Amino acid sequence: MAVTLAEKTTVGDGRKARGEASRHAIIEAAIAGIAGQGIAGATLEVVARRAGVSKPLLLFHFGSKDGLLVAVLEHMGALYARGWDAVLASPDLAAGPRLLALLEHDIGFVVRERDVVAVWYAVWGDAGCSRLYRTVGTPRDRRYRNDLDGLLRELADGRDEGRVTALAKGLDAMLFGFWSQQLSDPDPRHEARVMEAVKAFLASAFPGRFPVA
Repeated sequence: MAVTLAEKTTVGDGRKARGEASRHAIIEAAIAGIAGQGIAGATLEVVARRAGVSKPLLLFHFGSKDGLLVAVLEHMGALYARGWDAVLASPDLAAGPRLLALLEHDIGFVVRERDVVAVWYAVWGDAGCSRLYRTVGTPRDRRYRNDLDGLLRELADGRDEGRVTALAKGLDAMLFGFWSQQLSDPDPRHEARVMEAVKAFLASAFPGRFPVA
């Protein structure tokens, strides 16, 4: 009996769905493996075993460990960007509340996605992987920086560019400091305390714009 076009489409869609599912499982296994065992410890064999797939299937999807790492970085970057872009898409937020919402997303991200942040730190600390990151992640990081700088300039009414740069560096130090703290001493209670510290920092920079309870 001849196979209909609809049946061929169904078979093709099923294979595609299974392929996407195995690809996603491998990426999640790589994140967990790198977070737990570092870049060197998360070998292709280890990742394949964690994902419940064969090494040849892993290589079919990603080609090499570098190919897998690029896919991991793209996946993690998209995960972070979803929350960030949702804030930027909010039409009713003024500059101050929008800035706070972006910072709250960043601060909460390490609490919700600790393994993802651990992988970023592992990548940044590895000479070979950091080169991959500069290609995959740095353009997105620059975009985030421009978003924050734009909001700081808006709050400063376009005055004193040097002050805006200093404020941006101060926020960077606070955010990365919290990410490091949360990796070494995970505690969800830290999130609210760091958010209060960020608000106090902004309140001192822009009196009257960020009330502190």
